Amino acid sequence: MSQRILIIKHSALGDFIFSIGTMQEIKKRYPDAHFTLLTTKPFVKIAQQTGVFNEIIVDSRARFNLKEWFQICKKLLADGNFDLIFNIQLSKRVQKKYYTLARLFTKKPFHWGNSTGDGFDFIHVPSKMRFTWGKETHSFMPLPWVQSDLSFLKGEQKYFHLLPQKYVLLIPGCSPGHPYKRWPKEHYAELAKKLAKKGVSCVVLGTPAESEECNYITNHSPKTVNFLGKSSLLDVPALALKSIAVVGNDTGPTHMASLCHKPVIALFSEKTAQYAHDFPNVCNLIAPNIAEISVDTVLNKLIKFI
Repeated sequence: MSQRILIIKHSALGDFIFSIGTMQEIKKRYPDAHFTLLTTKPFVKIAQQTGVFNEIIVDSRARFNLKEWFQICKKLLADGNFDLIFNIQLSKRVQKKYYTLARLFTKKPFHWGNSTGDGFDFIHVPSKMRFTWGKETHSFMPLPWVQSDLSFLKGEQKYFHLLPQKYVLLIPGCSPGHPYKRWPKEHYAELAKKLAKKGVSCVVLGTPAESEECNYITNHSPKTVNFLGKSSLLDVPALALKSIAVVGNDTGPTHMASLCHKPVIALFSEKTAQYAHDFPNVCNLIAPNIAEISVDTVLNKLIKFI
C-alpha cells in the first residue's frame, strides 16, 4: 500500500503560490504516495492544476464552528490514516488546532513535520497505548525552499484574443486595506502613455476592487487594453508569459508573475520591503513612500525589454 501524505497550507495568495515549489519537491521525493491537501476554497483550482494532489480538503477556518472543526480533524484528518503530515503553514494555530486532534484521534503511528524554512522538524507519534499517547521522538528532513514555477497554469484564456501582440502587463491593485502598497494610478497612466510613444501597448489587470485604477489608466492612456473582470488568478501566469514585462504592486498577481521567469518590476514601500523577492528576473523598486518611485525610474528599467 502506498504512503498517504497530507500537506497543510492555507494562507494568503502570495504565500500559497510560493509554497508550490516545496509541494512539488515533496511529490518528487514520494512519487508513488497518495497526496491530500488541506487548504481554503480560493486555492482549490490552483492546487488541482499542480499535478501533486489526489484529493483536496477544504477548510473554511470557521473560528467558532466546532462541528466543522471536529469533522475535519476527526473524519478527514485523523481517519485519513496519513503516514506523513507536512505543515507548511507556519502558524501556531495549525499546530494547536490540527496536531493535537490528529494525535488524539489517529490510531496508527504518523510523522508530523513543521516547516523550518530549510526543512521539516518531524515529530514521530507512535501508536497510542491504552492510558498514554506514547513518547514523541524528533527527526529533521532537509528540504531547502524551492522556487515555484507557475508556467503550468494555463487558465481559461477566455478573452486572450483581445491581447495586443506586444504589451506590458500592469497590475495596479492590492488588498483594499493596504493603500500604502499602491503606486498611484496617475503614475501607471503616465507610464502607459510613454510606452505607447515607443510602440508598446499596455494591458491593465484587476478585479472589481481595482476598477477605479483600471478604468483611470485605460481612459488616460492610448493603446491600453482594460482586462478588468476578463481574467481570473489562473490566467495571470499565461498573461505574464505572453507579455514583454510586468509592472505591479506588492500583491498576489505580481508575485505570481514573478514565478513565470518573465521580467517583473515590483514596486514596494519600505513598510513591506521585507517581502521583496530576490529573483534574477525581478527588479524591486523601493521607496519610503511608494508614490516617490518616479515613472521615469520604472520606464528606464523597462527599456531593455522593449
